[in-house]
Amino acid sequence: MEDRREAGFSLAELVVVVAILGFVMAAIVGIYLVTQRSTLVAGAAEDAQVLARAVLDQVASDLRLINSSRSTATGAITAATATSITFLGDIDSSTIIGGNEATLAATAGQGDTSVGVTSSAGFSVGDQLFVEDGPVYENQPIIGIAGNTLTLGGGLNTWYARGSIVRSVKTVTFTWDAATGTLCRNANGPCLAPFAPNLVIASGVMNFQLTYWSGASPPSQILALTTQATRDTVRQIRAQITTQSRVGDQTVRRAMAIAAKPRNLPSS
Repeated sequence: MEDRREAGFSLAELVVVVAILGFVMAAIVGIYLVTQRSTLVAGAAEDAQVLARAVLDQVASDLRLINSSRSTATGAITAATATSITFLGDIDSSTIIGGNEATLAATAGQGDTSVGVTSSAGFSVGDQLFVEDGPVYENQPIIGIAGNTLTLGGGLNTWYARGSIVRSVKTVTFTWDAATGTLCRNANGPCLAPFAPNLVIASGVMNFQLTYWSGASPPSQILALTTQATRDTVRQIRAQITTQSRVGDQTVRRAMAIAAKPRNLPSS
């Protein structure tokens, strides 16, 4: 006779076991998918936040230097909209090479339209030359560069001794292109769409908004910026950005904002 104690599982028992295993595997797969999705979301969120912070740090750093190395308090912001700004300033200390600041290589006389400098690195045609000898300083447009000689668009107003400090004042533009989600920064002129690749400082920018405020207490927002006189009243600029990042099949957006007060504009 057959020993029933050594018989295999019945069909009903196998069905129950398979069903239990199916529930367990479904739970494991579900937990894995949730964990994977959470990881992708966290990665995308971190990338978007890092991008937003890096862009705002760059924007704020440059905005704080509006009007630096200029001899006048007016005309620093030459254009301003909700998505773009153009201004003048020595924003990157480009004339300081290896810790050594560029200076006049020889005395420059009143009315001179060309000056020799110890190094022309950091100067570009279209910049403004800032020259300073103690309490005396001025700006002149640079229209030509040959070696270490700068040709100016106007004669110097006074004479400057050899060793006088010289700097380059750049025309800086930030512009956001909503169609491509790119933000342009150009330290030598305008940003013309489509932006040159070397001028794009960020992609995946879903929104970029600038607002302009007076120096009143409390500050009041300046809405009409079509005239130079109105732009000259700006004392604070607030920038808000929304960035987007995709990791795997997960897309996340992050929004950040920052306020910058140009240090080289007079207090109101």
